[in-house]
Amino acid sequence: MTKLLFLNINNGCFNYGFSVNLRYPSGEVNGNLPPAPHIPELYDSWKLKYLHLELCFREQAKRQRTGRRIPDVGRLRDECHELFEQFRENIKDWLKKSDHSRFQEIRERLREELRDSRERQEEVRVLIKTEDDLLRRLPWSEWDLFDKYTKVEIALIPCNYEQVYISKRLVSKTEVRLLAILGNSDGIEVEADRNFLNSLPTGIPPLFLPQPTRPEVSDRLWEQDWDILFFAGHSSREGESGIISINKTEKLTITNLKNGLRKAIEHGLQLAIFNSCDGLKLAEDLADLNIPQVIVMREPVPDRVAQKFLKYFLTAFSSGESLYLAVRNAKKRLGDEGCDNEFPGAAGLATIWQNPTVVPLSWLEMGGRENRTPSLADGTWRCVHTLTGHSKSVMSVAISPDSQTLASGSADATIKLWRLDTGELLYTLTGHSGSVRSLAFSQEAGAGTSPPLLASGSEDKTIKVWRLPTGELLRALAQDSDSVLSVAIGGSDGRTLASGTMDGTIKLWDLGSGQLLYNFRGHFVYPVSCVAISPDGGAGADGPLLASGAQDNTIKIWNLRTRQEIRTLNGSSGWFNPAQYWVNTWVGGFNAVAFSPDGEILASGDEEKKIKLWRSDTGELLRTLTGHSGGVECVAFSPDNQTLASGGSDNTIRIWKWRTGQMLQTLGHSNKVYAIAFSPDGQTLVSGSADMTVKIWRVSS
Repeated sequence: MTKLLFLNINNGCFNYGFSVNLRYPSGEVNGNLPPAPHIPELYDSWKLKYLHLELCFREQAKRQRTGRRIPDVGRLRDECHELFEQFRENIKDWLKKSDHSRFQEIRERLREELRDSRERQEEVRVLIKTEDDLLRRLPWSEWDLFDKYTKVEIALIPCNYEQVYISKRLVSKTEVRLLAILGNSDGIEVEADRNFLNSLPTGIPPLFLPQPTRPEVSDRLWEQDWDILFFAGHSSREGESGIISINKTEKLTITNLKNGLRKAIEHGLQLAIFNSCDGLKLAEDLADLNIPQVIVMREPVPDRVAQKFLKYFLTAFSSGESLYLAVRNAKKRLGDEGCDNEFPGAAGLATIWQNPTVVPLSWLEMGGRENRTPSLADGTWRCVHTLTGHSKSVMSVAISPDSQTLASGSADATIKLWRLDTGELLYTLTGHSGSVRSLAFSQEAGAGTSPPLLASGSEDKTIKVWRLPTGELLRALAQDSDSVLSVAIGGSDGRTLASGTMDGTIKLWDLGSGQLLYNFRGHFVYPVSCVAISPDGGAGADGPLLASGAQDNTIKIWNLRTRQEIRTLNGSSGWFNPAQYWVNTWVGGFNAVAFSPDGEILASGDEEKKIKLWRSDTGELLRTLTGHSGGVECVAFSPDNQTLASGGSDNTIRIWKWRTGQMLQTLGHSNKVYAIAFSPDGQTLVSGSADMTVKIWRVSS
């Protein structure tokens, strides 16, 4: 569900104040904003410094390419930052501290509507209509009213608009058609935009027009149908028109292309994105043609800011987020990365222009494939095999890299190897004398085509390495200091094995030689229940990360190359009392950690029945998934990075669309679920349980 709130600001100016009308689903309220003559002055002062700073960075980029001396912009940046803070704080004060009781009535009604929507978990779109150019340029998302609400985004709407009619014959599509105009790129890096657009799941490749002529642009608009129009290059405002530079000698206004654009809109053009300079006038001109949505920058932005916004927005949008939340979250992510420290005010410059008669389409509704294997979230998981043979709880499962073999480890001290496709038992491995708590597969180090290896960690304090397909014992690593609770394999060369033990240590081993490489101490003497290694190159430029979760209610993030602790993530129970743990009254602790396939997200499962999603590079808690009625024992990302599976002591397996928090399906066993794993193609899920069975699940459309 989505709620629309219309904020109309008109009949006034900053010197004398504005009339305001708020329309909400069940009514409307009128009020006034007081005079604020200082805001235009503050805006002009900040913009002057900002444009100077932006120009300096473009000059820096040119000089880097030519090897000339690069000027220092530190002082200019500091001045710009100070002016933006003054501008932002004055706007917040203007909207927050107004003595006009009638505007306070508008504030309170907005607050009530937002609170109601948060309880309903619905998205809110605040649509602002005004003819005042500066009001359109204000950073409305900085309004303190929106601070606590994560599903709110603001858009501008034109003062005059008409219903959009789309040809019915074109409504049903099987791909997203994207026309990308790469205009005059003097001083602008557009190749990064091209590379990223090529990676989108559009169904057909985007059509690129590098520095085209006017007839070439016109022909494409007239002769083909499009869902998204993208422009990268220089744009500006001249008089009453927005202008784009399509090549080094030609500039176009929207009016120059109005007939072709009208045809494109009638035939399904939904969204225009201008990754360029000042785009408000372009958006206004396109709005006159009744285009459904436009995304523009309110002011010029540096290349790398524009490119990051495009990447973050389209990645989220093509992965299932709504257009509004994808824009919001892209801006918030830029802010978290410190964009405003380098370019004060730039993080929030992306703006949506919306025709309010149109409901924004999702990526899938445009005809695209979500950025994943389609059936994983749209299909239904069903159990195809229930494997029996273990005499005690199944504590661990793993699937070989070639998807041929399923391994299960049990409290009965055995490991069983099964055919993944049929569930046929192949071998039973009997080398351990205690519960097999964790399993991990790897290819033979240095030989990508050789049979995979299987590592097993046991409560008998040993780690054993087995060779498939026969289950031959290759080597036993030196006896560990205590029960081995978790193992993971990864690293830049794929031959590093990490183990977590009952006494709180994390060890690194060379999988090929069995040599102990390093011993981490970070959780004192509290059991390290889980370890995970990020994909190489996915978590940062400095190499893979190691995550360790323990019963002290913390997760430690380590740099696998430098072997240094980077940060500590704390559970929600707060301070850890050791005495509680040892007398069995402690209710915290992490049972499971897993990195996303791209290494950017870390998922954790804990005793407090929660799944938490953290940014691996900053440690920021992004989302908490709730639904389990018992502790979460295991988590796993699907290989397409779109779904997350979790298993718990409530006997259930839950499938989540983790980016939105939506629970897609609940599966289960007759007792606790201790382990889950996806096959490399994402079409098979396996689970191990205290009911002594292994289940094989497959997804069907």
